[in-house]
Amino acid sequence: GAASAIAKGLTPNPPQLAKQGVGDDPEAMTHWKISHGIRFTGMPGFGQTLSDREIWQLTLFLKRMDSLPSGAREAWASARSGPGIASSRPTP
Repeated sequence: GAASAIAKGLTPNPPQLAKQGVGDDPEAMTHWKISHGIRFTGMPGFGQTLSDREIWQLTLFLKRMDSLPSGAREAWASARSGPGIASSRPTP
């Protein structure tokens, strides 16, 4: 999908965890990156805006993104091509 308006304004460009893959990283490392951000990149930390449960959900999704069952893989592909992914986030 296209970069969001926020991502277009960041320098350096934020890492694209879903494209660059973190499946080989230990889950704790991915959780830390989501919570605290990645220094010297455009990726902010989300520890103040997401719950620990949401961060773990993202962590485990990224870990298993390449081996999703067909229904989940189709939903992910559909969400990536549609507008407003972040605005449709369900409450935990």
